[in-house]
Amino acid sequence: MDMVSSSSRYRTLLVLGGVLLLAAQVVDAQEQVFEWGFTGDGAVSTSLPACSTLALEADARAANGTPPYYMTAFAVHGTPLTSFVGTDENNLSWTVRHPVGAQLVLGVVDSKGISGGIDSPLYTVVEGSSSDCIPATSSESSFTITANVTDELSTCQPWGLTMQGGTPPYTITIAPMNGANVTNSTLRTADTWYTWINRATPGSHLIAAASDSKGRWATGDAFVVTKGSQDTDCAGLVTTSGSGSAGTAPTQHSNSHKHIGIIVGATLGGVLLVGALIFAVVFRRRLMHRQRQTSPEIDPFFNPPSSVMARNASSAPLVISGDSKSRTATASTGRSEFEAGSSSSPCGSPMASPGGSTVPLPPMHEQHIPNLPPPPYPKFFAHDAS
Repeated sequence: MDMVSSSSRYRTLLVLGGVLLLAAQVVDAQEQVFEWGFTGDGAVSTSLPACSTLALEADARAANGTPPYYMTAFAVHGTPLTSFVGTDENNLSWTVRHPVGAQLVLGVVDSKGISGGIDSPLYTVVEGSSSDCIPATSSESSFTITANVTDELSTCQPWGLTMQGGTPPYTITIAPMNGANVTNSTLRTADTWYTWINRATPGSHLIAAASDSKGRWATGDAFVVTKGSQDTDCAGLVTTSGSGSAGTAPTQHSNSHKHIGIIVGATLGGVLLVGALIFAVVFRRRLMHRQRQTSPEIDPFFNPPSSVMARNASSAPLVISGDSKSRTATASTGRSEFEAGSSSSPCGSPMASPGGSTVPLPPMHEQHIPNLPPPPYPKFFAHDAS
């Protein structure tokens, strides 16, 4: 009963360790706060007997880690495993659970995902007293990671990693052997590849691993030896990720082309906008000019020609009524003519004298008579005929 209970607690802690490690992988380029190492017999050998339990401890470097602690064993061309190793930094233990022949890169993290560093040697699993602790593995994994380079990786060379299967989003872990920092990057849900720029110290080893949103590790062959220049600045090169076919890291040169394209596009857009505004202003001015030509302003002091006035008067004579006589006035001269039987007349018309003779009046000077506006005329032009 006690053995079953302990086994159940152990499995629960293993699951918890995997979840905590996955949560820690959201952080990129973790700094080493503490360091760890084997104690006793495990401190002097790179051969690890299968199912053996080895003692280790976690010593403060910048500060103590936050327990509990977990060991991640990255298997070269295999599948990583995460195991709970304890809560007391001075009394930790780890059981080798990889099959015989596996090559392992080992690293310890605390409960916050802070790395204790990656140990320098490449460990090999050898025959042990038992193999019962080794979990069953499938010959074909549905969750894999592949790399475009699997032997030697030069300084600043892009390392392309592609994931298949699993449940996105993926988290990529780059672990340099004997390195203080572990790079962990969580990708976007749609991303299936990751291109990392090698800034690791030459002359060492790098291993890359991928885990999915459920804490499962991918099986793969992402393991290389680093070489090249000691200048690891790699100016102008950036790490990228995406979906579909694996891409290469963009360079500073290609980025400058993008910037030039943006500047040229913005400049052309501005020129077109200014040209459109100028065209609109010119078109509006021409339209207003044409409207002024077809619709001239009316001058209130304009006197129309006498021919127009005569034409208006002949076509529409004005009849002005007085008290007992009626008269007609012509707009061209402004004179009035009495109808038959009239006894009086305005200036310019014959007038009967008291003796019965007709006395002609001198003609009126037309230059003193202003042109009249077109009919009808106001009533104040009517004269009393009596």
